[in-house]
Amino acid sequence: MPVLFFNATLGGFATSKPLQVFVPRKLETIEDLVARVNVILKYVDAALDVTHHSETPMPMTVTAGGLHRMLVARGLNSACFDAL
Repeated sequence: MPVLFFNATLGGFATSKPLQVFVPRKLETIEDLVARVNVILKYVDAALDVTHHSETPMPMTVTAGGLHRMLVARGLNSACFDAL
């Protein structure tokens, strides 16, 4: 069934990389460490560190970091992000 669904959604936005990665995971209920809140926060912080040194404004990345920090403060640091 997952293959039928995935093939039916091909084209347009459905062929984007995020959907190619996360749709099969959700259909097969695979939990991977890539989508954990604390892992995503680590990548957001790394991106902000790089932009800080180049003085590049990244307001949406700062917002994403704040939202992820809020999830960590609520004890959801090891939660699977795409399941939230």
